[in-house]
This record gives sequence, structure tokens and C-alpha cells, in this order.
Amino acid sequence: MMHDGTRRIPIQHAKRIVGRRVMSGSTTYLPLKVNQAGVIPVIFSAAILSFIGLLLSFVSRVFDWGFLTKLTNFTDMTSQYNLYNMLGMDMRGAALLLRSINFYTIFYSLATIFFCFFYTAITFNPIDTAENLKKYGAFIPGRRQGKPTSDHIDFILTRLTLVGSIFLVGIALLPMVLNISFNVPWVLTDLIGGVGLIIVVDVFLETMKQVESQLLMRHYEGFSLRKKGRTGRW
Repeated sequence: MMHDGTRRIPIQHAKRIVGRRVMSGSTTYLPLKVNQAGVIPVIFSAAILSFIGLLLSFVSRVFDWGFLTKLTNFTDMTSQYNLYNMLGMDMRGAALLLRSINFYTIFYSLATIFFCFFYTAITFNPIDTAENLKKYGAFIPGRRQGKPTSDHIDFILTRLTLVGSIFLVGIALLPMVLNISFNVPWVLTDLIGGVGLIIVVDVFLETMKQVESQLLMRHYEGFSLRKKGRTGRW
């Protein structure tokens, strides 16, 4: 639902004169996806943090700075650099979630949110969309063409991207939180979340769309290859 969920913005087309016919205005929708960036932000964040962790571990071995490894090692249960141990807590229940809050999870969450906005800004330009709507005589009801339209699209897209980025962070961190905070085996936690699950769902949905489009094209080709009868009709 989050991957294919869209926010449909109504688009009104003005009346057009084509030859001697007057085409009445119609209403369509501009779909804006909730998760516009897909799985790209999660992959970028994991790759960058893995490189930083590898670099810091190399520096710590060369200069004997062992605290750098503990500072960035997310899977070290004995590390004193998570929020649970830094506060000196000895509680159970929901307080165990603080074990998963360390520098790695904070940087991972911020990097994922940043790449969601960054990738969305690259792939979707509200100014070009507003100009294309103006070129074809379409407009958003209640909004003027040009800059007011682009500002309205950008406002909606920003809120959608924030929701999508929070969803990606939650799914990506869920296996780590369950494994470290509540000692759930990694084999089980990896099945209910994580980067791998996001990629598998993304590839599966895209494959289904490709199969449906191929079946639809084959259906149209079947109509186009029918021969005419004696009456000259299809």
C-alpha cells in the first residue's frame, strides 16, 4: 500500500477547438506517489554507512582508537555508547528500545530521510510539471497557472515524501531493533522487515506491472489482427 499509494491531484482541462469540433473540458488526476524514491534511499544510506564503518575500523586499528569501532558498531550488545547504557538504565519492557538508539541508527535514519528528499527532488520537478500543465491548457482547480501551481504541488510532495521516508526508516530498522533490544533471532527478524524485504517487494510489484502490460498489449494485438468480414466491418 505504501509503495503503490498515490495522492491524486485533480486536473481540469479547458475547452479546446479541434477543427470544427469543440472538445469539452475533462477532469483527470496527477498522481503523486507516497514513496516517490522507492528503495534508492535505503540502499544509499546502507552503502555510505558501511563505507564509513569500514574506514573508521581501519583508522582505529592503525592508530589504536578502539572507541571508534564501538561508537559505530550497531551489533555490539556490550557497547556503552547506546542510549540505554549511557543513561544507566536497568528496566524492561518498552525501555529496551533505547538499546537500539545509538549513533548508527541516528545517522542511518537521517541519511535515509535526506536521500528520500534528494532523490525525489531530482526525479520530479514541480516547476516543469506546472509548465507542462499550462502548455496543454490544464490547471488545478482553485490554483492559478505557473508558480502558484508549482508551489501547491511542491507542498503536497514534501508532505508525502516525509511520510514515505519515515516508513522506509521504520521498515529498515525494524529487524535491528527486534534483534538487539529484545534478543529476537536474526533469522526471524529478517523475514518481517529490512532492506531485503523492501527490495523484494519492489521487484515483485514491478514484475507484476510488466506482466500486466505485456498481457494488455497482446490483448490489443489480438483485436488488430482480426480480418474484415464480407460486409467490410471488423
